Amino acid sequence: MPKRIYPDNKTRQQAYRERHKPIEEPIVKPDTLPTITEYFKTMTSLEFLTPEQELILNTMVDNDVSNLMLCLGRGYSKTLMCSVVGLYYADVYSTYLQQPLDIVLISSQIQIYKYINRIFEQHKELRDRLKVEGKSFEIPQKEFSFKDNGSTVQRILPTTNQVRSLRANILILDEVASIPTPIIKSSIPLIKMPIGRIILASTPHKDTSYFNELVAHTPENWKLLQYSSELAPWTAKMRELAKATLSEAEYQVEINGLIPEEKIKNLFTEADINSCIEERVEISGLPFTKLSIGIDFGFTRSLSCAVLTEHNKSSYKKVIKSWIWDKDHIEQLYPELGQILLDYYKTDKFLRVYADSKPIGFIDNLKKYCFPVKIVPIDKASSVTNNEETSGNYTTVKSLMLTQLYNLVKTKHLKIPITETELVKELKLYRKDKVYGSDLVDALLMSVVEMPNLKDSHSVVVINEKKFDHYMPTWKDNSRRWKGMGY
Repeated sequence: MPKRIYPDNKTRQQAYRERHKPIEEPIVKPDTLPTITEYFKTMTSLEFLTPEQELILNTMVDNDVSNLMLCLGRGYSKTLMCSVVGLYYADVYSTYLQQPLDIVLISSQIQIYKYINRIFEQHKELRDRLKVEGKSFEIPQKEFSFKDNGSTVQRILPTTNQVRSLRANILILDEVASIPTPIIKSSIPLIKMPIGRIILASTPHKDTSYFNELVAHTPENWKLLQYSSELAPWTAKMRELAKATLSEAEYQVEINGLIPEEKIKNLFTEADINSCIEERVEISGLPFTKLSIGIDFGFTRSLSCAVLTEHNKSSYKKVIKSWIWDKDHIEQLYPELGQILLDYYKTDKFLRVYADSKPIGFIDNLKKYCFPVKIVPIDKASSVTNNEETSGNYTTVKSLMLTQLYNLVKTKHLKIPITETELVKELKLYRKDKVYGSDLVDALLMSVVEMPNLKDSHSVVVINEKKFDHYMPTWKDNSRRWKGMGY
């Protein structure tokens, strides 16, 4: 049988696909872009919005606001506003731009699914525009796309594996106070252009959350909107019940959306910090001194820091130098860090190294550039702290470090060179449970802390939320003379 020839030398499959290719209707750009308040009322069938709600909605779509935080009281319709704004970008804003957008909604509660599903149930024109692949669903399941403008909306739960694989033009995180800090930090770098907007919304109900930290000290590139539920008439019954059941402090958090005052108070006074600053601080070279390095490893795309201090017999601590690494990947700092440790190890001073937030492969990577180490299991951590109650408990160890640093500052036994401006700035703003902007202080904490039963030199101790491991070298050196000094 002669071989059939298709036009333009195409294969049978190519010719078939071309004949059956669906006719794509061009995107018709609307003459005017509907306002977000008009869209919100149309989609939700609500006729009334408070002035504060209108301001919030307009700010959520304001192109001059890239990073927005909404700290609102309970019942202020945070989740509903986040759902409608995400749909607004995918529905009308994408069509107006004539460009597909990726919108990601991350929430720890299922309510964010229900609001969008209810909108699709009530608006057939939206359901008809859905791009359906495989089995047809009238109501979208978690992820959906519009077939005319190509925009996609993904609604996901806050898990690391899901978050790290996403890229979004608009990233909206609902109930952020309930989302773990690593998830939030992993999602923020996933923003892409155009637009590139992040919206965080929550009630500040969790004291130690990353959201509360950002609200208490809002970074310069973020805008904060904070409103009480008392401004929402529909919450009257809920507020009446809250007044009868909640304490005054709990009411301020849950209803008024306010951070507790004690969480905003700084740990150190500015006068105490200034009294520790000196024009010049150097290694003294005295015989009864030792060197200590504290290392705070950042997350994948955050700062990693190290602080070198000198300890003497009179319990004085001197900050000699600090390092800050801004690397895209933490593996890039190992050669430089390893060389720093090796250089100070070669001196005749006692060297002790503490590290926090141990990354995967920390020991193996440092072995290449400095010295071999021996790992002591977590159940042997009491040999370091000399206290069974603190053994393996990071919270207790952190409390021990803060207490020692606080006493050093109060008694003016800590000396800081005037050139360490970043460290001084972080100390003046430092608070307990601080999780943002305290990298250098965390490194300083580990550099000055005294563990009662730590006597072997050239050791590396790793402290994190899960482990408190003690690392020792496999060889002996001339450090035995320090035994009588408690080191």
